[in-house]
Amino acid sequence: MCEQLLDQVPVKGFKIDPGGGGNWDDVSIKELCERVGCRLVISRDVSQAAKRHIRDNMGALKLVKDRRNRLAHGSLSFVECCGETVTVGELKEVADAVSDYLREAVGCFDSFIAREIVGKRRRERRREVRVS
Repeated sequence: MCEQLLDQVPVKGFKIDPGGGGNWDDVSIKELCERVGCRLVISRDVSQAAKRHIRDNMGALKLVKDRRNRLAHGSLSFVECCGETVTVGELKEVADAVSDYLREAVGCFDSFIAREIVGKRRRERRREVRVS
């Protein structure tokens, strides 16, 4: 699959919905990693912080996803979303949990790309040089 992506050849049976913006949480990130073969390694502390229920039995990523979608589609007003019940401390906790999780997830994707795509290309070039 990596070769197909590099060569910009369509990958059969693999689809990411184009309207997916705002629909990423820890579960969907994990599922995407499994689909492409990327090993997702999130440290225990970061994973626990991201999954710790903050409101409505939702962890930080799921809560941000839910609130963003409900605000965007008009089923929740800004006042209902935050109102007077959300503290600055809670906002910081959510922001830290989300950013820490995404930082580690992006690092996993970065390593996957370097290893599977860039590394494979380098190995192929070395083989070509030896053969020549």
